[in-house]
Amino acid sequence: MKETLKDFKARPLFDNIYTPARAIDPLLKYIPVGMTIWECADLGTSVISQAFRDRGDSVISTDVETGFDFLKQKPDFHFDTIVTNPPYSKKDKFIRRCYEYNRPFALLLPLTALEGRARGKMFGENGISLIVLNQRIDFTGKGAPWFAVGWFCYRMHIPPLVFESLDEKSEEGQLQLFTDVSNEEMEL
Repeated sequence: MKETLKDFKARPLFDNIYTPARAIDPLLKYIPVGMTIWECADLGTSVISQAFRDRGDSVISTDVETGFDFLKQKPDFHFDTIVTNPPYSKKDKFIRRCYEYNRPFALLLPLTALEGRARGKMFGENGISLIVLNQRIDFTGKGAPWFAVGWFCYRMHIPPLVFESLDEKSEEGQLQLFTDVSNEEMEL
């Protein structure tokens, strides 16, 4: 077991995976049009940035490769919302940094990001909403997605847990898995 873990840790990080459009579509309806979106892990060419530009939002793209380190530098520009698919090896740092700004954010993260003491403490102290997608996203284009992701959202005026459909047949997109019932209607 220890050898397997050593081999895993010795492998290069697989952080440069790019977000397909179908992962962004369920998020768009929760962010008002006309916002200034900061895509803080983007060279300016991501599908995330393009999706927001296409609908009329202003988008600021920054990346460590272009000279702006989101984790270490403070922006000298205005933004309303952070939307990004951060490097998963740095997810804790990205979550912490987003909370420090105290502005709305949406981070596309593996659902396993719900696990862990440090993240649990951050989510518990600050709050988090989650948009769960009903299918795994194929980031590689190989047709074999190996983990589930969701949009981890803060201060976006959405319920704590939302299930969204990626099915093309769906008219609304949102899965109605829960209904409101009064205590009298519930069997206790």
